[in-house]
Amino acid sequence: MADQIRTIVAGLAELDDVSGVWAVAEERVARGDSAFAADLGIACADAYGAAPQAWQYRSVFDHLLRLLATTGGSGNVTQALRMVSCPRAADRKLDRCTASLPASGHEAEDLASAFTGRASEELRACLVHELVLRGVVVEETPGIAGWALSRHWSHHPLRQLPLGLSDMERGADLPSYGVRGRSHSMPYDSSADRRCPAARESHR
Repeated sequence: MADQIRTIVAGLAELDDVSGVWAVAEERVARGDSAFAADLGIACADAYGAAPQAWQYRSVFDHLLRLLATTGGSGNVTQALRMVSCPRAADRKLDRCTASLPASGHEAEDLASAFTGRASEELRACLVHELVLRGVVVEETPGIAGWALSRHWSHHPLRQLPLGLSDMERGADLPSYGVRGRSHSMPYDSSADRRCPAARESHR
């Protein structure tokens, strides 16, 4: 696997179209090999850090993150978290973006690894409130309740928000994410579309 990843990454900067690389990763994830996609994403992050002018690395990284974060299964979520936690990729803005992806399509129990394994406090705080917005009772969700009710994030701005929805917030139109994009119920003003919303922005 390592040799294949090195070969892919070595040739990425020469490609005009990276959809073939996406297809390889999608096929591996479909076969249950989410670790391949995460390893490839981390290798792309390392390469992008050394050559930030090469858009191909970032494009593949972003696609793989979306692929893992939106494909069902706790193992895929765990690998997505491994990607965003790698030293070259770790970033608060990326954490906020990532939180909205799995929250839209996974069972809350599948996301427990974000609160027990490798994930930043920023990502956890945003993920808690992404789940709250989607009607999840986080105080009663195994694997999430312990962190959500703890003092770990007592100084985070999102900690001041309630862990339940107000009447006005119920039924809000929230996006659903997939590997190829996102969707809303109709009507929806597409001119307001943004590339990567965060939990903090959702609460404004």
